[in-house]
Amino acid sequence: MPTIPGIYGLVLWLPYKTRARIGQLGTFDFPAGWYTYWGSAHGPGGIAARIRHHLNLAVRPHWHFDFLRPHGQIQAVLFTISPDHSECSWVKQALTFPNAIIPVQGFGSRDCRQRCPSHLLYFGTTLDINDLAAHVKASGCIYLD
Repeated sequence: MPTIPGIYGLVLWLPYKTRARIGQLGTFDFPAGWYTYWGSAHGPGGIAARIRHHLNLAVRPHWHFDFLRPHGQIQAVLFTISPDHSECSWVKQALTFPNAIIPVQGFGSRDCRQRCPSHLLYFGTTLDINDLAAHVKASGCIYLD
């Protein structure tokens, strides 16, 4: 995983319907199935550091995804090296992928400069990760066990 700035997408499998409190955003019901969370990593350690953070369960949750993460398993990471905070372009592109819906308004996008409705998307119980990676034009896709 690159240690330089970029954008990423986490592919999460939620095995069962879950009710979760997402920080100050509120409490929501999440149906079982496939989710993606889109973000940028421009701090120290770049993409690798941010992904390491998300792969572990946060002791003190910071990002909205930290609150949902304990309920599912990250199955893959999509990424592209980029000096820009351009995850919004991936969100917009992923929203045109079959079955993509916004499960929670404002999830991960409350500070979004492009006013994305959400950086979390839901795809139902079927998702071809390779097709999604090609659809958003990710330069890398790493599958996790």
